Amino acid sequence: MAILEFFVVDCGSQSVKHLYDFLENQEIEYTVIPLAEANAISFKTVDGVIISGGPHLFTEQQKEFARQFAFIDRLQVPTLGICLGHQAIGVRYGVTVYRDVERRTLERIALMATHPLTKGLPKNVYFSASHCEGIPLPLGFKLLGLSQYYPVEIMACQSKPLFGVQFHPEISGPPGLRLLRNFVEIATLEKIIRAKNKC
Repeated sequence: MAILEFFVVDCGSQSVKHLYDFLENQEIEYTVIPLAEANAISFKTVDGVIISGGPHLFTEQQKEFARQFAFIDRLQVPTLGICLGHQAIGVRYGVTVYRDVERRTLERIALMATHPLTKGLPKNVYFSASHCEGIPLPLGFKLLGLSQYYPVEIMACQSKPLFGVQFHPEISGPPGLRLLRNFVEIATLEKIIRAKNKC
């Protein structure tokens, strides 16, 4: 497997350490970027980006907080937004975060379409949720999964390798590890394609 380099944008999630453990177990080199510094970073030199969850609420400071995620507009490499990161992708692509029922439990997600990100997962799968906000599907994105409580649990941009999940795969056991490994596989294939195009 090609050696990968990732950036992890740390938005303050308590479970972000599980992402670090996952990347280390996959022998992926990674650099942690605090959210406050992300807009000053060039993301062109890495093979993938993960935007973590965090304790912030978009509904309390939507316009101001959204500016901290302006770097998303520049991303061209495979990117996975988790929980808050998922919402941030939605906001940067034109939707508004809304407040709804609080979910702090294993959430049953119904997969709506086949996709490399969800390869190998059953059509109804449980992931660990920890949020009280959600987003509608942004224009140009494909819906990959939904739950009884939130209509956009997994989404994929149709024009670039940009993905969002409302739940926390890093603390969701085997299904979460499978989804994260699928993301790594996407990043690996993208790296190989970029290398071939340079030849």
